[in-house]
Amino acid sequence: MRSTSDDEIDQQLIDHYEDFQENLYRIQNMNNTIDFQWISLLAWLKYYAQIYAIALNNESHRSVMSRIDRLLTNVDSPFSSTLKLFIFKQLRQISELTLDDYCDRYSYRNLD
Repeated sequence: MRSTSDDEIDQQLIDHYEDFQENLYRIQNMNNTIDFQWISLLAWLKYYAQIYAIALNNESHRSVMSRIDRLLTNVDSPFSSTLKLFIFKQLRQISELTLDDYCDRYSYRNLD
């Protein structure tokens, strides 16, 4: 996936943003039983989060990035916190930046 072009990554984020939003809300509202549907949603969200981490690393400035930023900021649950940590972990593995580097690089991403 890392060899995929920036435009293809951005297009995946754009094409599937509504699915991401819906699936994020669905998995948070499911009861605590782990079944096939829960596992499928988790795998899909993990895939989308990986694409988002790649786009962050590529410093994408598409409008979908701010929509994802707002969604992740506004959804406050244990699952969304775990998803945010996963995104940060993936970004850290991809970029090999320090925490100070991240502060400098992403300070412009303040939300409205």
